[in-house]
Amino acid sequence: MRRSSSEYRQEAQRTRSRTRIGDPAYAHAFNWLAYEMPVVSSSDHMERRAGQAIQRLHDELHRLPFLSIDRIRKGGSLGRRTLVAGNFDVDLLLFINGPLQYPHNWSPAEQLKLLKQVREWLRQNSYPAVVEEEGTQYDDVLQVRVDDVEVDILLVPNMAHAAGATGDRSELQRKALMQPVYDNPREHVRDQTREAGVAESHTAFVADTPNGVKAVVRLLKAWYKYGLTEEKGSGSAHPAKVPSVALELLALAAFQREAPPGSSEQQALEAASPAPSPTAAAVLSLSVFRTALRLLVEAVKERHVVTVDAGRWGCSRGTAMKFQHVWGDDEIRIIHPIDPTCNVARSRKLNPDWRALASEAQALLKVLEQEPLEALLNASTLGAALRRLAAIKGIYPPWQ
Repeated sequence: MRRSSSEYRQEAQRTRSRTRIGDPAYAHAFNWLAYEMPVVSSSDHMERRAGQAIQRLHDELHRLPFLSIDRIRKGGSLGRRTLVAGNFDVDLLLFINGPLQYPHNWSPAEQLKLLKQVREWLRQNSYPAVVEEEGTQYDDVLQVRVDDVEVDILLVPNMAHAAGATGDRSELQRKALMQPVYDNPREHVRDQTREAGVAESHTAFVADTPNGVKAVVRLLKAWYKYGLTEEKGSGSAHPAKVPSVALELLALAAFQREAPPGSSEQQALEAASPAPSPTAAAVLSLSVFRTALRLLVEAVKERHVVTVDAGRWGCSRGTAMKFQHVWGDDEIRIIHPIDPTCNVARSRKLNPDWRALASEAQALLKVLEQEPLEALLNASTLGAALRRLAAIKGIYPPWQ
């Protein structure tokens, strides 16, 4: 006799109630959720609108008569493809040859002056509705709204042009900005312009990360954005105003702890053939997520310095540790993979509550390590995030 759909659901629920961490079925279920739930599909309405807004802005910005623009690049989670469904940043980086020259006459005041000129030119020539958003987080960012899409515009010096050489622009840019820093650590401190200037190398480094690791990055960000949010009227409040890029680096550092650069584990993941077995890949995804939560707790409770080896795009942990004179006294230290003078855990204007986030991470770890899959899906902050993602994507949670 054929069973009804409700009987199938009841049987699936009983299976989930028996499945615990260490069981391959647990790892496979977790891996599927990490890949499918946070990812932005090619048909996502918000991403389509963002893409259209970026293209229109791209075309208009190249017409600016007072800026010499070499190239325009997408930044943030959209550029690095670590965006989470329903919630991601739209950043545009304008690599300019002039009129400002770094470091000679490049200053926050001059950047702001130029950005206001950009705003006024867009208003007068392209989009009368373009306005500077109220409550801008950073003085060197112009926040505009184009076709109901909010876009952050940043000015970046084109050091590839200054280098006077031919070749890959992002590589020339990184060398021009970072080689003097790597060569003389004690002579350098954090520089927000330099940090923005190496965004292309940061994007290239993340792009070269295995897709399974990027899936974990998105899941960790989704947990923070959707699992730890309390609804209050039409808005929401997070227990911690944590920079998204810091969460990304926690996941990438966790991957390197589980599969260190050059290890057989990483080589198996990166090899075109033979590909890692589905079970091995699923187990690694789960391990990376757990380790990312543990690293978060270690960074807060034990003041562990979190670094990522960016290989040919950036620096090693050994190099990063030479810059402790810049961030050594900070409460939480999560170091930028390209520019080690930058501690991404320290927000410029926000006041992240890392201890609240570490407490949430410990609570989730307890569920992961001690409870069955059923509890993870229906009685944890990660489960809450997955349900909200399902609602955003307009699908019924497949585990219910």
